[in-house]
Amino acid sequence: MADLFHGAGALSHPLLNRDIRSPLHFGAMSIGTAWSEFMGTMDKAAAFKLLYAYYDASGNFLDTSNNYQNEKSETWVREWMSQRDNRDQIVVATKFTTDYRAYSLGKGKTPNSCGNHKRSLLMSVRDLLKKLQTDWIDILYLHWWDHSPIGLCHNDFERCRHPYKQKIELIY
Repeated sequence: MADLFHGAGALSHPLLNRDIRSPLHFGAMSIGTAWSEFMGTMDKAAAFKLLYAYYDASGNFLDTSNNYQNEKSETWVREWMSQRDNRDQIVVATKFTTDYRAYSLGKGKTPNSCGNHKRSLLMSVRDLLKKLQTDWIDILYLHWWDHSPIGLCHNDFERCRHPYKQKIELIY
């Protein structure tokens, strides 16, 4: 497993304008037990074992989302990075759009924590920074287009992200 990425070298990525050492990105959607009915289950010990194997094989790009496994995925990713003390060696990409509070507050009762509108973006970034216990998010993007009349167009999305970029809480 250790030589999985051997010879791949650094990849130049125009979005990041820096090297990504890992050509394989780790999707954290399966980390957790909350979605066991349709995804199976992965407890924390198994998740950490998989994350260690990925990182030890030169993996450094974690893709997560504000809602994966009812927010448990990002919490475990944070715990793993803290245990490994490797946050500065990891590119954390995360997404917003999905209703990440419906599991605890009830479906239809969380209009501000879903969709592509400004309030959803602001709440998601606030909560993502807390869950990941990090000072910044390397990449934030839409999980999917919500086709809402109040959804953000590209220019609105960039304007909403701008204050976070100024405070260096959001890199891309």
